[in-house]
Amino acid sequence: MLNQIKKCFILIERATVWQGAVVSILVLLTALLEALGIGMIFAFVQVLIEPARIQELAWLKDIVGPIIASNEKSLITLLVFGLLTVYIAKNAALLGFYYVQTRFVAMNEYLLSARLVNSYLRGAYKLHLTRNSAEFIRNITGAITTVFSNVIVGFINLASEIAVIIALSAVMLLVEPMLSLGAALISGLTVFIFFAVSKNRFVAWGEREQTLTKTILQALQQGFYSIKEVKILGRQQFILRSFKVP
Repeated sequence: MLNQIKKCFILIERATVWQGAVVSILVLLTALLEALGIGMIFAFVQVLIEPARIQELAWLKDIVGPIIASNEKSLITLLVFGLLTVYIAKNAALLGFYYVQTRFVAMNEYLLSARLVNSYLRGAYKLHLTRNSAEFIRNITGAITTVFSNVIVGFINLASEIAVIIALSAVMLLVEPMLSLGAALISGLTVFIFFAVSKNRFVAWGEREQTLTKTILQALQQGFYSIKEVKILGRQQFILRSFKVP
C-alpha cells in the first residue's frame, strides 16, 4: 500500500503542490479564526459576569472602555454584536475553506486518475502480461482516492486540528496557565499511547484492505468477462465463493 501511495505521489504535478500550499494557508487562517472566536467567548463571559474586569483586558479596554461608565447595557449589546460578527465571519471562512478543499480533492483525483490511465495504456506490453487488470483498476479507482481523500485530506485535517489546538492552547494559557498545562500533558500522553499501540495494526489493516480489494475485483472480472464459459462449465459457485471468501 505504501509503495502504491508513493507511486501516486510521483505522478502529482507541481501545480498540485502549490494548490496544497494555498489550502495549508487557509488552514492556518481558519485556526486563527477559531482561536479568536474562543477568545472572544472568554472575554464576553468575564465581562458579562463582572463588567469591571474589562479594565484587565487591555485590547478590549481601548475599544469599549469609555462605554462602561455611561451605559453598561450598551456595552453588553456591543459585545454580543461583536461576538456574532466574529462567528459569522468564521463560519463563512470555514464554508469557503471546505469548498476549496473539496474542489482541490475532486479535481486532482480526476487529473491523477487520467495520468495513471495514460501511463498504463502507454506502458510496456510486458506490464499487462505480468499483472492482472484488477490491480490496475484498483490503483486507478482505489489507490488514488486513498491518496487524496484519506492521506492528503487527512493530513490537511490533522494540520488544521493541530493549528487550532495550538491557537486555543495559547488562549487557554493566558486564561488558566496551570489547568491548561495539566490538560495538555494528559491529552498528549493519551494520544501518544493510543498511536503507539495501534500504529502497526492500522498498517496491517490497510495492507489487508488493498489485498482484498484486488482479489474481489479479480473474481468479479473473471466471472463477468468469461460469463459464457462460466455458464457452460457451471462454475458459478466457484466465482461466488471467490467473491465471498477472498
